[in-house]
Amino acid sequence: MALTNPLGIVSSSWATYLSVLFLIGLAIRRRYFSALTDIPGPWWASITRLWNVWYIVKGDHNLKLIKEHEKHGHFVRLAPGEVSVSHPDGPRIILQSLLRKVRFSRRF
Repeated sequence: MALTNPLGIVSSSWATYLSVLFLIGLAIRRRYFSALTDIPGPWWASITRLWNVWYIVKGDHNLKLIKEHEKHGHFVRLAPGEVSVSHPDGPRIILQSLLRKVRFSRRF
């Protein structure tokens, strides 16, 4: 059984299967192997930013953010790479800590 059609394009069923497999792998990586795994927040926040965008579009993002801080504390995970801080010393603690730089930014 050939995986490609005569034009050399991967069949749609295989493309769909690989896309779904990729998305599941990405979700698992973001949920369980991220550096922000220990920071509490909504379950969807560890996988995608779409839940946050939904509240922004609805217009009550600020109210949802306040509720999440009441529920989870001063540090709340909003997206796979985003954290909201409501602690008064939070910005000072974060900005004075040694942050790991990616290879690209080490030149600057």
